[in-house]
Amino acid sequence: MVRTDLSAGLVALMAILAGPGEALARQTICQPFVDQLEELDGERWLISEGWSNGGMFNAGWSKDNVRREGRGIALVLDDQPSSGRPFRAAEIQSRGFAGYGRFDVRMKPARGIGTVSSFFVYTGPHHGDPMDELDIEFLGKDTTRMQVNYFTNGKGGKETMIELGFDAADSFNDYAIEWRPDAIRWFVNGRQVHEERGARGPLPVMPGKIIANIWNGTGVDRWLGRFEYPGEPLKALYEWISYTPFESNQACGEKTKK
Repeated sequence: MVRTDLSAGLVALMAILAGPGEALARQTICQPFVDQLEELDGERWLISEGWSNGGMFNAGWSKDNVRREGRGIALVLDDQPSSGRPFRAAEIQSRGFAGYGRFDVRMKPARGIGTVSSFFVYTGPHHGDPMDELDIEFLGKDTTRMQVNYFTNGKGGKETMIELGFDAADSFNDYAIEWRPDAIRWFVNGRQVHEERGARGPLPVMPGKIIANIWNGTGVDRWLGRFEYPGEPLKALYEWISYTPFESNQACGEKTKK
């Protein structure tokens, strides 16, 4: 989720991502699903509430900022204080852990300097795992590009900016991560736009939670730009999320279905 120059101390920062109150019992996601997000299924999704990730995050997570809007949900960033921070942000994360498979989302990120709208897969020390992560991120300062990245055992530095050829904040589009043992591929509207095969470092291996969020940064102006509240809430919109496990799924073995 961050640039290489911010990686120091990242494992400690992300260890609290799941929140202090979450049970550590591990669930695995072994069946495919398509969630239209008409109502958030409490058995599938946890809404982050009552804490902040710390460090570069300048907002606390609030369940009130996850709202029904249009054909899906809005994750909202506003100027109400939360968890000792001056702003409120929003995040949903799957209760279960997902391994090798395809992760799809239809979304419209927020436009705004200093913000991030994201869709990613993550696990880390809070879950008793090394930190592994696969990212799709939209930096609100320039939503004509998409940042992709991955972390393995807390080591990132594989950020790549994808020129979209359109402004993602103008309309809904489909984005996907395809994660296999030997490759990670990113897609935009069904077209592959990037691939990693481990040449820049080992690929992630740990199943992770499926997460979507919006947040604003502090002290990371080189990456995100300096955040100034625009006078009204910012929204990242999500119409649906789907997951299709592959037969190679390391979390499910024979339980995985096509």
